[in-house]
Amino acid sequence: VWDPKVEGDPMEIPVDELNKMRTPAAAVFPQGLIANSPTQPLLDDTAGKFGPFSNQMIIGEMNQSHLVRFIPDEVAGSLQGTVVPFLNKTSLGKGNNRLAFAPDGSLWVGRIHLKWAGSEGLRRIVYTGNPPFELLGLKLTADGFDLTFTKPLDPAAVKQLSASMLKRYFYEYHEAYGSKQMDMQKVVVRESKLSKDGRSLSLTLPELKEGYVYEFDLKALKNQAGQPLVSPVFSYNLLHKIR
Repeated sequence: VWDPKVEGDPMEIPVDELNKMRTPAAAVFPQGLIANSPTQPLLDDTAGKFGPFSNQMIIGEMNQSHLVRFIPDEVAGSLQGTVVPFLNKTSLGKGNNRLAFAPDGSLWVGRIHLKWAGSEGLRRIVYTGNPPFELLGLKLTADGFDLTFTKPLDPAAVKQLSASMLKRYFYEYHEAYGSKQMDMQKVVVRESKLSKDGRSLSLTLPELKEGYVYEFDLKALKNQAGQPLVSPVFSYNLLHKIR
């Protein structure tokens, strides 16, 4: 509506035409699962002072008691990637609205209470030197995904992962608020392969579909100390395949 080059009433332009004009989002936040009201994005540029998540984006969240990490993946010259809850299952609280790194690498979180959700006050988060058991990286491959973790995986737990640990869906672009998860399908994993150091897991799929969110559920996964993932459910926004 603010672009003078658009002729006529922009509100009357067909959705298909509008869709051609927009840049697809690199990250999609499944409502209720990952976030309800994302707030400020902040790049972890602490060079490891805040742990192993350097060069990932940390994003505030109003309605849920966690932040969100965006793990970037550049494919075909375009940015896409993974969103995963961060500082999940902690006493962080809700209303996380403003983020800032201090020179020592600690993260300050400012909280606010709005009409529908939130809290108040400041939180200072300091890396202890012992990384939580979390997804560290996720890269698309030509026939699946390569996942890396902060700690070595238990091979027995990898074998217990369900072949249907994945599902995919897309969100409809339309005028109304929000969208259902469209064309929901289970995705069968054809093969899972653990690296020699136990930190990487390669998943091979029968096919990959562009324009879909791939949702992972790795609740059965454990590390060699028997610990489950802090945040076992996360999603990858697959805009482009590797060709």
